[in-house]
Amino acid sequence: MSPVAKVVIGIVVSVVLIVIVCVALAAYWFVSHKDQLSKQFVEGPQKAMDEGKKYGRTTDNDGCVDKAFEKEKEDNSFGSAISNGVFLRSCLDNSKSTPNFCASVPKPTSILDSSTWLKQQCQKRAPGDQYCTQLFQQVQQFCYVGH
Repeated sequence: MSPVAKVVIGIVVSVVLIVIVCVALAAYWFVSHKDQLSKQFVEGPQKAMDEGKKYGRTTDNDGCVDKAFEKEKEDNSFGSAISNGVFLRSCLDNSKSTPNFCASVPKPTSILDSSTWLKQQCQKRAPGDQYCTQLFQQVQQFCYVGH
C-alpha cells in the first residue's frame, strides 16, 4: 500500500472516530438532561398555554401583549421565549377584542412590510430584545391566520 493511501485511510478513520465520539457525547448529554429539557420544552409551553388561556379570559388583546412582554422581561432565555410566544398566542385567542388591534399589522406573507413592522414594534416595545420579533409574529399570526 502506498504511503498516500495509508495517510488517506488514517484521516478517514480518524474522522469516523471523531464523529462517533461526538454522537456518543451528544447522546449522553441529552440523556442526562432529559428531565430539564422536558420541563423547558414540553411542560413549559403546556403550562404557558394554560396560563395564556386563563389570562386571556380576563383581558383584551393589548393586555395579552403587555403581559407577554412583562414575562419576557422576567426571563429572556430561549426556552422562555418559546413559552412566552405560546402564552401570547393562547392569550390572544381567548381575549376580548381590542378595537383596531390588527389595523396596522401587515400580513406575514408581505415580507418587506412585515420585516419593517416587526423592527419598528420591537424598537418601541423592547429595544435589544433578541426574541421580541417572535412575540410580534404571534400577533401577525393571530391577525391573519387564526383570527
